[in-house]
Amino acid sequence: TVLKHAGIAALCFHSYQQVSYMILARVSPVTHSIGNCVKRVVVILAAVLFFSTPINAQNAAGTAIALGGVFAYGQVKRWQRIKAEEECQVAWDKDEECVVPDMTIDEPTG
Repeated sequence: TVLKHAGIAALCFHSYQQVSYMILARVSPVTHSIGNCVKRVVVILAAVLFFSTPINAQNAAGTAIALGGVFAYGQVKRWQRIKAEEECQVAWDKDEECVVPDMTIDEPTG
């Protein structure tokens, strides 16, 4: 029935929103936004595969740009971590204190 399907859809959407807020409390808004972009790409690709929907050049370009942005973000985060570790190694060689920030989960901004 339509009412049953609407109830299930509402429950799923509410659950999605709750998980989204829990994630946002643990990561920066930028990381959350990038995760959302990846989710959209995955949903689009799954729909294309599941429903055998033809994909045009504009769709493919948009998906490639989104994935490229996510890859670039990951590379920058990795580079920041390596740089922080190198700076701490220099400090440790001088017997100075240094703490390498945990960059696996971004600090919340709020």
